[in-house]
Amino acid sequence: MGKLIICLSGLTGAGKSTVARMLKRKYQFPMFSVGHILRNKARAQGIRTNKYSQKLVAEGGPEAPMESLIPDMQAMIANKSGIVIEGFYREVDLAVIARAFPEDHIQFHIVKRPKQNRVKGVMKRQKLQKEEAGALVERRDHHRLHEFNIKLLEPYADRITVNTFSSPQALCEAFEKGLKSTLISRIMQGVVSKKSDQTRKKARKQRQKRK
Repeated sequence: MGKLIICLSGLTGAGKSTVARMLKRKYQFPMFSVGHILRNKARAQGIRTNKYSQKLVAEGGPEAPMESLIPDMQAMIANKSGIVIEGFYREVDLAVIARAFPEDHIQFHIVKRPKQNRVKGVMKRQKLQKEEAGALVERRDHHRLHEFNIKLLEPYADRITVNTFSSPQALCEAFEKGLKSTLISRIMQGVVSKKSDQTRKKARKQRQKRK
């Protein structure tokens, strides 16, 4: 039986770390922060994180930053039944994970949160003034992906499930109730969108009847 690889994505302040810590406590899974590890590696070379990532890409291509972290992840998960990996912003990074863990199931969760709430979260976490936190969120949002193109994950579509949540609390509650994820392959076939349309039509008819 394969292991469970939980991957968390979201813009700055969305609550990825909050969810990762909750899952770590609930399942005793090790928590791996992509940004934190990359920052440590960059600091060891005396350069900024973005310069370090650019250097890896220049030397080994777009997959190099995530590939450089795979040995650390594999060592961390060796005697565990799963791992929580926080900090995905590119489809190529998820593809690297899928190749590195070919026998395992991957859950990909995107945490979305209103910008004003994300700014408040950054203010609290980094002890910044509102203007400083807002500028930081704006700057990072500009360099990070807002929407994933799941078509690029087609080769791994039967091993990756995906969900989108409006807040870290919503994701935590979903895990508590027994999370039901949807295979990317099913989403690509339009099964989910059709079902969602049918559900909305049914709900609309019920509202009309009550009126």
